[in-house]
Amino acid sequence: MRTIRTASLLITAFISTTTLVFGQQVLMQGFYYDIPKAQCGAAWADTMAAKAAQLTASGFTHIWTPPFQGNGPNSGGYDSKDLYIGTSNTVTSLGTKQAILDMVATFNRAGMQVVGDMVYNHRDGGLPETNDPVMDYIMNHAGNTSNQNCYQYSMPSDRYRMILPVGGSSGNGTGHYYINISSRTGTYAGSQYMLYVTTNKIGGSRWSPVNSATVAAPEQGSAYAIKLGTNYTVMIDKNGDSDEFKISLTEADFKSTDTLFIQMININPNDIASYSNHRPWKIQYDPLGSVGNGSKRDLANHSAMFASAGGFNPNYKLRAQTFTNFCGLPGGEPCMNGSNFRPNWTGDPASDVSATCLGPVYSQQSMDYFYDYDHQNPDTKQKLIDWTLWSWDQVGIRGLRMDAVKHFPASFVGDLLCAMHAAGKDPSLIVGEWYGMDPGPQGNWLSQVYSKLNACGAGGFNLKVFDFNLRDQLKKASDGGNGVSTSSNCNDANAWDVRGIFDGSLHDGSGFKGNNVVTMLNNHDFRSADSTHGDALIHDRGDALNSYAYLLTNNQLGVPTIFWPDYYGYPSSVLTWNNTSCVQQVFGYFPKWTEGGLKAGIDQLIGVLKTYINGSSGVDYLNKFGGPAINYISGCYKRTLIYQINATGSVGHKEVVNVINYGDQPTDVEIPVVQRNGVALGSTFTNVAGNTSTTTAVVTGTGVLRVKVPPHSFATWVQGKAILPSR
Repeated sequence: MRTIRTASLLITAFISTTTLVFGQQVLMQGFYYDIPKAQCGAAWADTMAAKAAQLTASGFTHIWTPPFQGNGPNSGGYDSKDLYIGTSNTVTSLGTKQAILDMVATFNRAGMQVVGDMVYNHRDGGLPETNDPVMDYIMNHAGNTSNQNCYQYSMPSDRYRMILPVGGSSGNGTGHYYINISSRTGTYAGSQYMLYVTTNKIGGSRWSPVNSATVAAPEQGSAYAIKLGTNYTVMIDKNGDSDEFKISLTEADFKSTDTLFIQMININPNDIASYSNHRPWKIQYDPLGSVGNGSKRDLANHSAMFASAGGFNPNYKLRAQTFTNFCGLPGGEPCMNGSNFRPNWTGDPASDVSATCLGPVYSQQSMDYFYDYDHQNPDTKQKLIDWTLWSWDQVGIRGLRMDAVKHFPASFVGDLLCAMHAAGKDPSLIVGEWYGMDPGPQGNWLSQVYSKLNACGAGGFNLKVFDFNLRDQLKKASDGGNGVSTSSNCNDANAWDVRGIFDGSLHDGSGFKGNNVVTMLNNHDFRSADSTHGDALIHDRGDALNSYAYLLTNNQLGVPTIFWPDYYGYPSSVLTWNNTSCVQQVFGYFPKWTEGGLKAGIDQLIGVLKTYINGSSGVDYLNKFGGPAINYISGCYKRTLIYQINATGSVGHKEVVNVINYGDQPTDVEIPVVQRNGVALGSTFTNVAGNTSTTTAVVTGTGVLRVKVPPHSFATWVQGKAILPSR
C-alpha cells in the first residue's frame, strides 16, 4: 500500500496545474475483436460511420477505432505490418483507405473525435533477414539471471530460424550433419519442442507433415535420424539434456547453392514460462559420411562467433534469421530491420552484453506474440513519432489509445507527446493500456511520462490509464469469477459484497485523479469462453446495465467507455475468414442477449450525466463499509450500492441519489441523504432514470428517503422537480 500511495502522490504533483474537468468526455469503443473483416466483403469503417450522427446525438464525444494499419484485410489490427496505408484503394481489415478517411471525416462533421488505436510495442509480418544480435542472444545470453537490468528469457522460438549455407562455395555439401541441441542453462526437463529441418529444394511447411511419434530425447552419440521437411516433437527428458539428430544430405536434397533451415519451436509459443532456451550448440559435419574418420568439423562452435577485432566473425557460417525486414512495403516508410527490434546491440557485441535483452525490467514480459521495438534506438523512436504525426495529418485522428504501454519505456511516450505538442497537435484524449491491476506500476508510469511532459511544456495533457481494478469489481458483482459467489443470501458468508466497488477503483482505492483514468466494463481483450473467469465479458444483461449506471453516474471515477456490442447488441454469428474461406462463425464467448443491446438505458444514463452530474465536485458513498446506518426494509445490503452526487459545481446544480441493486430480491430502503445545497426535511427527489416504482420521494422528518428498486436494476433521483430532456 505504501508503494501505491507514493505513486498516487506523484501523480497528484504532476497534474496539480491541470484544471480538473470531470465527466466532460464519453468514449465509445467502436469495435469488438471478431468484427467482420474486409477479407469477407465487410467494411467496418462504413459500419462505424453509419452510426456517427446517432452517437453524437446520444452524447458521445469520442470514438475509439480499431488499429487501421494491421496486416491485411483479415487482420485484427494488433499484428502491425505496414504502418502507413498506401493508395486510396488499399484494402485493410476495416475496408479501403478511402473508407477509413471517409469514416473519420464523418465523425468530425458529426462533432465526435476519433481516437486511433496506436500499436507502439511491436510489429509483425516482415521478410526474413540475418540477425546476428539474436544469434548472440540465443547462443550466449538466453536464460541468464545474473543481469538484473534486463529480462533475458528464452527467445520465443517461433520468432527465429537457424540457417546454414550448403552448396556453392560454402564448403558444406553432401554427407552427414549431427545437430546437437541443448538448453543453454541446462534446464527445462519435461519441456517439448518441435524440430523442423529443410532446404529450399525440399521446401515444405514447418507445421506439417508431422512425425507420428514423439522423439524420446536421443542423446549425443546415439543420434536420431530425421527426414528433411518433416516436423518432429521432441521431449526434453532431463535437465542438462543434449539431443542429437542426424541429417543425411544427398545431391538430390539441395540446389547448387542452397540453405539448410533449422527450426526448434516450443510447443506452446505463447507461454513464456515454458520456453526452453535450446540452441544448436554443436553441428558436426562429416562430408565423407563415416563417423570417426577424422573428417568431422564443428559448424556451430559459438566461441568463434566474434572476431578478435570485435564484431561478428564473417567466417562463422551458422546464422539466425528473424522476420524483421520491413522495407519496400506498399505504404512506404518506415523501413525497419532487425536493428529496430529487441534483442539488439547498441555497440560492440563483445562488450555490450547489457543491451542484448528481450527487454529491460520495465517491460514486465516481452516478445509475447510479435517482434518488440527497441525504443532506445533513436531511429525507431523517430519513425514511430513520424508515423503518429502522419496519422494525425493524413488520417485525422485526434486522440491516442496506446496499446500495451507496460512493455515499452515511459520515456518514449513522453518524447512522443512532446513532439506532438511541439508540432501543435495536442490530442484531446490520451490513454495507455496497462493491462493489470497493480496501481503502483501504473502510477509510476504516469509519473514518468509527466516528468517528460512538464519539461517540454505539455504538462497540461490529461494522460490516462484504463481502470482494470474497477472492472474486476464490477465483473465480480455481476457474474462472479475466480470462485466468487454472487449469491444474494445475506447470511451466506461466501456471498460477494458489492460494496467493495466503492474502494475498488483507481480513483477511490489508490488516489488517482479522475483526469488520469478511463473506466470500462467490457472490451475486446475479454474473450474467455467461461463467463465465470475474470477475463470473460459480462454476461448478465441486467447487471451489465447496472455497472454502466455506476460508471456514468459517478463522474469522479474517470472518462467512461462504452463497448460497441454492449450498446448495439452481440451478433449471433459473424461472417469472417477461417484459414481458407469465409464462414459464418458463432463465438462462444459472446453473451446471449436475446433482448439486444443496452442503447436505450445507456443513452438515458448519458443524459443524466450531461444534464445533472457533469462538473460535480464529489460523491458520498452512503452504504459503504463503516458508513451511516441504512434501514433495509427488504433486499440484501451486500448486493446494493447507494451513493449521492454533490451538486456543488455540477451542471444541473442538483443533488443526485443513485441506488443499484445487483441482488435477486427487490430493494426497499430508507436512505439518510446528505442535507446540503438546499436539501432539507421535506425536499422532493424525482426519478429521472432506471427502473423503480418510486417516481418521487420526500426527505422525511428523520432525514431519510424511502425508495424501491427491483432486482438487477438501478434508479436515479434528482433533487426537486426534474426531467430528463429528450434525446
